[in-house]
Amino acid sequence: MPRLPDTAHREQILDAAAQLFVERGFGGTSMQHIAETLGVTRTAVYYYFKNKEEILRSLVEEISVAASRRMRTPSGEADAAGRLRALVRDYALLILTHPRHFRVLDRSESDLPDDLARVHRQAKRQILETFSRTVSDGIALGEFRDVDPRMAAFAILGMCNWTS
Repeated sequence: MPRLPDTAHREQILDAAAQLFVERGFGGTSMQHIAETLGVTRTAVYYYFKNKEEILRSLVEEISVAASRRMRTPSGEADAAGRLRALVRDYALLILTHPRHFRVLDRSESDLPDDLARVHRQAKRQILETFSRTVSDGIALGEFRDVDPRMAAFAILGMCNWTS
Protein backbone atom coordinates (compact mmCIF):
# COMPACT_ATOMS: atom_id res chain seq x y z
CA MET A 1 0.00 0.00 0.00
CA PRO A 2 1.21 3.53 -0.67
CA ARG A 3 2.17 5.96 2.05
CA LEU A 4 -0.16 8.78 3.01
CA PRO A 5 0.23 11.48 0.34
CA ASP A 6 1.77 14.79 1.35
CA THR A 7 -1.57 16.47 0.78
CA ALA A 8 -3.28 14.22 3.34
CA HIS A 9 -3.23 15.55 6.86
CA ARG A 10 -4.68 14.72 10.20
CA GLU A 11 -8.01 16.10 8.98
CA GLN A 12 -8.31 13.41 6.30
CA ILE A 13 -7.66 10.72 8.87
CA LEU A 14 -10.21 12.27 11.20
CA ASP A 15 -12.77 12.44 8.39
CA ALA A 16 -12.20 8.81 7.38
CA ALA A 17 -12.29 7.64 10.98
CA ALA A 18 -15.44 9.65 11.66
CA GLN A 19 -17.20 8.06 8.71
CA LEU A 20 -16.18 4.58 9.84
CA PHE A 21 -17.16 5.28 13.46
CA VAL A 22 -20.61 6.35 12.20
CA GLU A 23 -20.99 3.32 9.92
CA ARG A 24 -19.39 0.60 12.07
CA GLY A 25 -19.29 2.12 15.53
CA PHE A 26 -16.15 2.87 17.48
CA GLY A 27 -15.72 -0.74 18.60
CA GLY A 28 -16.22 -2.06 15.07
CA THR A 29 -13.52 0.14 13.55
CA SER A 30 -9.81 -0.64 13.59
CA MET A 31 -6.75 1.32 12.56
CA GLN A 32 -6.51 -1.11 9.62
CA HIS A 33 -10.02 -0.13 8.48
CA ILE A 34 -9.05 3.54 8.62
CA ALA A 35 -5.85 2.89 6.64
CA GLU A 36 -7.72 0.86 4.02
CA THR A 37 -10.32 3.60 3.61
CA LEU A 38 -7.52 6.08 2.91
CA GLY A 39 -5.62 3.63 0.71
CA VAL A 40 -2.50 3.81 2.87
CA THR A 41 -0.61 1.61 5.31
CA ARG A 42 -1.44 1.47 9.02
CA THR A 43 2.01 2.89 9.64
CA ALA A 44 0.99 6.06 7.81
CA VAL A 45 -2.02 6.45 10.10
CA TYR A 46 0.08 5.68 13.18
CA TYR A 47 2.40 8.50 12.15
CA TYR A 48 -0.42 10.93 13.05
CA PHE A 49 -2.23 9.02 15.81
CA LYS A 50 -0.97 6.39 18.22
CA ASN A 51 -4.37 4.59 18.36
CA LYS A 52 -8.04 5.00 17.55
CA GLU A 53 -8.75 6.32 21.06
CA GLU A 54 -6.49 9.26 20.24
CA ILE A 55 -8.49 9.81 17.05
CA LEU A 56 -11.72 9.83 19.04
CA ARG A 57 -10.13 12.22 21.55
CA SER A 58 -9.16 14.55 18.72
CA LEU A 59 -12.71 14.48 17.35
CA VAL A 60 -14.13 15.38 20.76
CA GLU A 61 -11.57 18.10 21.39
CA GLU A 62 -11.76 19.60 17.93
CA ILE A 63 -15.54 19.65 17.82
CA SER A 64 -17.05 19.68 21.32
CA VAL A 65 -14.42 21.81 22.95
CA ALA A 66 -14.09 24.08 19.91
CA ALA A 67 -17.86 24.59 19.85
CA SER A 68 -17.86 25.43 23.54
CA ARG A 69 -15.06 27.98 23.12
CA ARG A 70 -16.72 29.46 20.06
CA MET A 71 -20.03 29.90 21.88
CA ARG A 72 -18.38 31.76 24.76
CA THR A 73 -16.98 34.41 22.44
CA PRO A 74 -19.25 37.47 22.42
CA SER A 75 -20.74 38.16 19.01
CA GLY A 76 -20.63 41.95 19.32
CA GLU A 77 -24.42 42.15 18.98
CA ALA A 78 -26.08 44.63 21.31
CA ASP A 79 -29.46 42.92 21.60
CA ALA A 80 -30.22 39.41 22.80
CA ALA A 81 -32.00 38.49 19.55
CA GLY A 82 -28.89 39.42 17.56
CA ARG A 83 -26.66 37.45 19.96
CA LEU A 84 -28.95 34.43 19.69
CA ARG A 85 -28.94 34.63 15.89
CA ALA A 86 -25.14 34.80 15.92
CA LEU A 87 -24.92 31.81 18.29
CA VAL A 88 -27.24 29.73 16.12
CA ARG A 89 -25.37 30.72 12.96
CA ASP A 90 -21.96 29.91 14.44
CA TYR A 91 -23.08 26.64 16.00
CA ALA A 92 -24.96 25.47 12.90
CA LEU A 93 -22.02 26.44 10.69
CA LEU A 94 -19.66 24.39 12.85
CA ILE A 95 -22.00 21.39 12.59
CA LEU A 96 -22.53 21.80 8.87
CA THR A 97 -18.79 21.98 8.19
CA HIS A 98 -18.16 18.83 10.29
CA PRO A 99 -21.38 16.77 10.14
CA ARG A 100 -19.69 13.38 10.47
CA HIS A 101 -17.72 14.49 13.49
CA PHE A 102 -20.92 15.56 15.24
CA ARG A 103 -22.62 12.25 14.39
CA VAL A 104 -19.63 10.41 15.86
CA LEU A 105 -19.97 12.34 19.11
CA ASP A 106 -23.67 11.59 19.21
CA ARG A 107 -23.22 7.87 18.53
CA SER A 108 -19.99 7.30 20.48
CA GLU A 109 -20.72 9.04 23.77
CA SER A 110 -20.96 5.70 25.57
CA ASP A 111 -17.54 4.67 24.17
CA LEU A 112 -15.71 7.70 25.53
CA PRO A 113 -13.17 7.06 28.28
CA ASP A 114 -14.19 8.68 31.58
CA ASP A 115 -11.83 11.64 31.33
CA LEU A 116 -12.89 12.40 27.77
CA ALA A 117 -16.58 11.91 28.60
CA ARG A 118 -16.16 14.53 31.35
CA VAL A 119 -14.61 17.00 28.89
CA HIS A 120 -17.40 16.35 26.39
CA ARG A 121 -20.17 16.74 29.00
CA GLN A 122 -18.61 19.96 30.30
CA ALA A 123 -18.43 21.41 26.79
CA LYS A 124 -22.07 20.48 26.15
CA ARG A 125 -23.11 22.08 29.46
CA GLN A 126 -21.26 25.28 28.61
CA ILE A 127 -22.95 25.49 25.21
CA LEU A 128 -26.37 24.91 26.78
CA GLU A 129 -25.63 27.54 29.44
CA THR A 130 -24.61 30.10 26.83
CA PHE A 131 -27.80 29.57 24.84
CA SER A 132 -29.95 29.54 28.01
CA ARG A 133 -28.38 32.75 29.31
CA THR A 134 -28.95 34.47 25.96
CA VAL A 135 -32.62 33.46 25.98
CA SER A 136 -32.93 34.63 29.61
CA ASP A 137 -31.39 37.98 28.67
CA GLY A 138 -33.87 38.32 25.81
CA ILE A 139 -36.79 37.59 28.13
CA ALA A 140 -35.54 40.12 30.69
CA LEU A 141 -35.14 42.76 27.96
CA GLY A 142 -38.63 42.04 26.61
CA GLU A 143 -37.27 40.76 23.28
CA PHE A 144 -38.56 37.20 23.77
CA ARG A 145 -41.74 35.72 25.20
CA ASP A 146 -41.57 34.43 28.75
CA VAL A 147 -40.56 30.78 28.25
CA ASP A 148 -38.34 28.35 30.10
CA PRO A 149 -34.88 29.46 28.87
CA ARG A 150 -33.33 26.03 29.31
CA MET A 151 -36.09 24.29 27.35
CA ALA A 152 -35.85 26.92 24.61
CA ALA A 153 -32.08 26.41 24.49
CA PHE A 154 -32.53 22.62 24.24
CA ALA A 155 -35.00 23.10 21.38
CA ILE A 156 -32.68 25.44 19.49
CA LEU A 157 -29.65 23.20 19.97
CA GLY A 158 -31.67 20.17 18.95
CA MET A 159 -32.65 21.86 15.70
CA CYS A 160 -29.03 22.75 15.02
CA ASN A 161 -27.83 19.23 15.86
CA TRP A 162 -30.28 17.63 13.44
CA THR A 163 -28.54 19.35 10.54
CA SER A 164 -25.75 16.80 10.81
